[in-house]
Amino acid sequence: MAEHSSIFLGFEKLVGRENFNNWKFGMKMALMHEGLWGCIEGYPEDDTTKENVKQKSEQKALAKICLMVQPCTYPHDRNARSAKEAWQNLSKAYEDTGLSRRLSLIRQLVRIK
Repeated sequence: MAEHSSIFLGFEKLVGRENFNNWKFGMKMALMHEGLWGCIEGYPEDDTTKENVKQKSEQKALAKICLMVQPCTYPHDRNARSAKEAWQNLSKAYEDTGLSRRLSLIRQLVRIK
């Protein structure tokens, strides 16, 4: 039963670095499907969406992101004031880039031996 509680939008909640890439893709698709990806990427300059509609979308996108993470990741998005800020915080914490990526690859090589 606990296994099913981690699935809300059809993909697993973010646990950490180990499932970040899959979570990121699933979350992006979910936000795009709901028309909320503009909250992350930004709205076009010629956008005519009213501010109150943007604010509601922003709240909805932030809530969806925060609902799709495990409690162990809360410190990275707990104080985020926008969906974009939460997205960036989680990316900084869990994206496999630079030194983090190298360490991850070394761990994988060690497991293979």
